[in-house]
Amino acid sequence: MLGQVFDFAAALAQRGEVLGGGSLLQGESDMLLVKGSLPRLSKPNRALLMLVLRTAVAAAVEVVGAVTRDALFTCARWRLVVAMQKRLFASLLRQEAAFFDGHSTGTLASRIVNDTEDMQQVVTSGAQRLLSALLNISAGGLLMFTLSPQMAALGMLAVPCVLLGTGGAAKAIGILGLLQNDLLADISAIATEVLANVHTVKANAAEDIELKRYSACQDASMRVLRESVIAESFFKQTKQLLLLATDLGLLAFGMSSVVQGRLTIGRFMSFRSYMRKFYLGLDALTDIYKDLQYSLMASERYFEFVDRRPTVAAATRTALGTIGSQATPSEGPRGLAEKLGPALVEFKDVSFAYAPVNNAAEESLASDELRSPLILKNFSLRVPPGEVLALVGTSGAGKSTVVKLAQRFYDPQSGAVLMDGLDLRSVDMKALRQAVAYVEQEPLLFKRSVADNIAYGLRPLEDTSDAWIRKRERAYVLEQQRQRHDGQMQQHGETEEDAYEAELERTLRHPEAAGWPSGLLQRVLAAAVSANALPFIRQLPDGLFTLCGEGAVRLSGGQKQRIAVARAVLRNPRLLILDEASSCLDADSEAALAETLKRLKGKTTVITIAHKPSSFRQVDRVAFIEDGRIAEEGTPAELLSNKRSKYAELVGGTYTPNVAAKSNDSMQAVPFQAEVFLKTIANRLHEPLHEMRISSRISAAIACAPARRIQTLKKQ
Repeated sequence: MLGQVFDFAAALAQRGEVLGGGSLLQGESDMLLVKGSLPRLSKPNRALLMLVLRTAVAAAVEVVGAVTRDALFTCARWRLVVAMQKRLFASLLRQEAAFFDGHSTGTLASRIVNDTEDMQQVVTSGAQRLLSALLNISAGGLLMFTLSPQMAALGMLAVPCVLLGTGGAAKAIGILGLLQNDLLADISAIATEVLANVHTVKANAAEDIELKRYSACQDASMRVLRESVIAESFFKQTKQLLLLATDLGLLAFGMSSVVQGRLTIGRFMSFRSYMRKFYLGLDALTDIYKDLQYSLMASERYFEFVDRRPTVAAATRTALGTIGSQATPSEGPRGLAEKLGPALVEFKDVSFAYAPVNNAAEESLASDELRSPLILKNFSLRVPPGEVLALVGTSGAGKSTVVKLAQRFYDPQSGAVLMDGLDLRSVDMKALRQAVAYVEQEPLLFKRSVADNIAYGLRPLEDTSDAWIRKRERAYVLEQQRQRHDGQMQQHGETEEDAYEAELERTLRHPEAAGWPSGLLQRVLAAAVSANALPFIRQLPDGLFTLCGEGAVRLSGGQKQRIAVARAVLRNPRLLILDEASSCLDADSEAALAETLKRLKGKTTVITIAHKPSSFRQVDRVAFIEDGRIAEEGTPAELLSNKRSKYAELVGGTYTPNVAAKSNDSMQAVPFQAEVFLKTIANRLHEPLHEMRISSRISAAIACAPARRIQTLKKQ
């Protein structure tokens, strides 16, 4: 059998019916024979060999073309996805703080990933599918009407039904798809939240609760997915049923025409072939429309964020004209780069209220009726350059709001916040951020080196792909060849200068130092010294280049706080804001922070939020905030000397040298925190202390307290 096929192919080749003529084959085969690269073959065999060679070349060209096409389309698709994700991420970073109050991290991450991928599917593959569908519809329809206009008109009866059904089904499927994306975002948000706070979950034995919450969200996602699959399957099968019914009607009409002699069997078979092409294009077109509806809905959500303008907008010449006399439109945005030294900060008749959380993303549209009650009411405060001011008050009084307004995370509804006499709305946003340093109560460390965390925002980014690859390679080499730091810890009696020089030498020898600008590492290390962070940095495996943050070296709260203070010191700020920076620190860490403030005193203006009496050692002035206003202000000594001072009442007299007054019970005084806690519970529940159910920790505090103090608390 194989020989017969070989002879048949050879005969066709010899007659020129396959290769297009024997003269060409003859010339090519003679050339091969002259070169002696092929054995002498008969003429039919030579022709067949050339056929095989040409087929192989054509197959190779087809493979190369397919690989090139797939590579180009894939690269184009991912380039589009990356471009859209970059644009959306850049838009999110431009938004004001209130925007993030109303959107969870998981939802925003889902928008970046899922919505962009949903959009690119139609843009990349939709064009090719649309072109193919239109060609099939136009060519098939034209040839159908050419062969038999009556049958073509009958075949078009299903088109309106299919298109009408497609419109409604496509919108329903698109809505279910977006709902599925939202549920996936909720799933991601729940998992991220629980894993980030896993210690709190375990401490409260809430594993089962969180698992049920996660499972419920997953079940809801599966339910929506099931409904989406059923709706899409029903849509496809209904469409196929309509096309099949039309096809059966055409088959009956066509066979009747053939029997009656009005149509030949050949023309009828050709008509059915063209009709299949037409229906194939129509089917593809409806699928494209369905995907397009889904992508359009995703694109609406995408451009909702991309086109959104932050309510706390950057200073522009147009906006400056509405502020008042502080700036004029012709001056343009003012900067603080030319200013040096401590800043003068002023609040003039500031009133502010947060937008509701569900409307935080549209704060600019929120009316006064929709806003929360005023947090600050005609608030006025002046902080002279170089002063250390402590903001004190009960929880919810507005202390954190004051420091947020000082950084222009929000804009007040009325009044103005000024720095060096300039309204912050007229100041260049980047210049303002460079002039202000902020240390949070619980500082965040990125999963980067200690040096990167201290120099965050100041180190030029290696923004090339080669730089990222080299960084990964260096990390791998260091992981394989790391030598533990074993003898260079600061020894007893070693001076601070010696410790600095030793750590600087170690840092500069590190392979990672090659990627840092000259002089920046010295400044980073000097900032660590100022923040009293050098002792524990020297004990880390790679010093400044030790990876910290989530999933890396575990640092204590005090160590994290000192890194955050070093980050602030490195910026050489004109205004330093400490938002309860010492509330969670132990005595040693708090003493280190106080020493840092002592070094910075007079060099920068400091606004600190504090509650612990030990935090007021370096404070020049205290401002007590109550009900959104300054209730009283003065030095700590002045306020404590006034028996009617709200500040003295809040502190509870713990500044006095002899806090633990002796009693017949010969026991220690109640700690300040426990005493305030007991007062709060007694006031809120209006129950005697001996009837309250309190924890063993508070019971122990009561047990070690003088009986006279307990009786006083009971009376209060």
